[in-house]
This record gives sequence, C-alpha cells and structure tokens, in this order.
Amino acid sequence: MLNRLTGDDLVIGAPSPNKLTHWWPAALSAWTTKGARDAFFSTPGMGILRRPDAIRRSIADGVSRGDLGYARKKTNDTLELVAFKSPLAEDAVDISDDVVIVRPDEAAKLLEPPRLARVQVSPDGREILPGEAAAFSVTGFNQYGDPFEVGTPAWTSGRSRGGRSGSR
Repeated sequence: MLNRLTGDDLVIGAPSPNKLTHWWPAALSAWTTKGARDAFFSTPGMGILRRPDAIRRSIADGVSRGDLGYARKKTNDTLELVAFKSPLAEDAVDISDDVVIVRPDEAAKLLEPPRLARVQVSPDGREILPGEAAAFSVTGFNQYGDPFEVGTPAWTSGRSRGGRSGSR
C-alpha cells in the first residue's frame, strides 16, 4: 500500500526545496519550520511526508543552494539570519515556531539591512521667483527600492548663476 501511495506522490520522502517555494503561503514573508512541516499533513496536493523530519533535508538543501534563508526569531519579533547560500547540516535544522525559512529576497535584506539609498524630491525642477513660496516633499528609498523613512528634511536655497534660486 505504501509503495502505491509513494508511486502516486501521495506519500513522499524528502520534498525538494522547489516544492516548499511552490506551496509557500502568499501571506507569509517568513514561514516557521514547524508550519512548513505541518503543511505536508494538512494541504491536499503537497503529499504526506513519510517521515515528519524529512523536511529538515529539504530546508538544508534549499538554504545551501540559496533557494531559502534560515533565520531565528528574536525576542522583539525581528529575525536573525542564521544561514543563506551556505552549507547547513540537516541535523542543524530546528523544527519549531521560533525558527523560520524566508525567501531569497528576504534573506538578502537580513544580510544587508535596509539603508537610505535614494531621495526623490517632488515636484522636480520647479523654478521659484524671488519672494515666491513653494511646497516640496521628499521620499526616501532603500537599496531594495522600498520606501525608507528620511525624517524631517532641512530645506535651504541659494543664488546660483543667472539670478535663479535653487534648492540644495
């Protein structure tokens, strides 16, 4: 019976890391290792794991290949990256609610935290006559293209050649 279920992919050994990324819940940026394991027992179509800890091999392979990042939850609900694109032993993978797998783009953000990389001033290229007032806004972006808090900008103006006022 087990051979038949295995042949029909209803019962599986160690799933490929691709299976994890394919079935990744869209609402989650980080998936607990326990949640990923339990999904194989509660999600029709994923297949049932022959051995519950076979998921450890899948996670270790995915982390080593760079398909997944492996992180621990810290007390303030932030994540600390443990491994990404580096060898991770199968027996080093914890199955719990305190350890998560993350997609490669999230793992990269954990490797290099977001920082201010670009500032956009709006409106762009506006000319202001002497004594005239104008409103500007500033938006910051990090190195990943996501919005980034810039705080309160300090605006100054000065005279450049031709008598025009410019913003610095």
